Amino acid sequence: MKGVRHLLVRKSIPNGLVFVGELPYGSKGEFSPKMDHLVCFLPGTLALGATKGLTKEKALAENLLSFEDLENLKLAEDLAKACFEMYEVTATGLAPEIAYFHTEEYSEGGLEGGNKSSVYAKDIIIKHADRHNLLRPETVESLFVLYRITKDTIYREQGWKIFEAFEKHTKVKSGGYTSLDDATEVPPHRRDKMETFFLGETLKYLYLLFGDDSVIPLDKFVFNTEAHPLPIRNKCYQLHRIGLDPDVNGYVMIFEKNPTTIKNFGIWLTYRSRTGYHNMYKEFRDTTLNEAVEQMYTEMASRHRVRFPCIQIIKTATVPAALCKRESKKQFHDSKIKFPSVFRPGRLDLPPGSS
Repeated sequence: MKGVRHLLVRKSIPNGLVFVGELPYGSKGEFSPKMDHLVCFLPGTLALGATKGLTKEKALAENLLSFEDLENLKLAEDLAKACFEMYEVTATGLAPEIAYFHTEEYSEGGLEGGNKSSVYAKDIIIKHADRHNLLRPETVESLFVLYRITKDTIYREQGWKIFEAFEKHTKVKSGGYTSLDDATEVPPHRRDKMETFFLGETLKYLYLLFGDDSVIPLDKFVFNTEAHPLPIRNKCYQLHRIGLDPDVNGYVMIFEKNPTTIKNFGIWLTYRSRTGYHNMYKEFRDTTLNEAVEQMYTEMASRHRVRFPCIQIIKTATVPAALCKRESKKQFHDSKIKFPSVFRPGRLDLPPGSS
């Protein structure tokens, strides 16, 4: 995202819409202020990346948002506004397939969207070849995600306007909906073709936008690119391979084959700090994996000041002595290891006849 911010994020003139452009000839080539409707998935993705599906209020209360997360969430809100204004500037209230943005370096006259009352009519340029609308889902997807995370009702209001425009200009009396040749003119010419993603994605996200938050909660499910919800596995999901499934509280009960034998355990993990994400490998000696994981959580909290919810275990393994990497653990592999006493008390002098 640092590269996107530095090279692709710009503001339009005269009203400062934040958009993501293109570098068709590489990072050193000329910038193009072109943004496809397909890019409008990005606001939702940024918001999910920032809070991991939690509401902004809850993530702030639990101190889970870094400065970078807050920056990405603000960028998500700004980009969502630009995506919605791509709808608002047209005569039909439906977005074109591609829009260009008026900048200091780029401008074309006579290519407005048809809605002269729009505040951003001069910011957005729609070329004749890009004026078709295919009933795409990306903008309503981001509106759905941002409403769930921010609880700002503006996203429901915007989603309802888009739905009303679909109903007014694309609904077919005999059944179904149709794509449009030109979203900037009324009445629009219809293509007599409905893409399958309109039912599978666009209407699904609109339904969820106005539904209850308990339906497919974003901290427990993730949507793939075709809007299929997939459950998020428990943070300790790798422990499933060697133990039982988590109980209703999310805990994992593991039964060791040799619970009285000391073993070397390797734990691969990733954790989130105030500055970003970090990968780490840890080694511990203990009789059970449960105890080794407990050591890991204690050490991460004391040495790195990392809270439990910010740690994700990627992999665990019993490590042979020859493959251990940490000197603090390898020293225990010497069968002749000795622990000299730091303090050696003297003999206790007892009176004669005492035992």
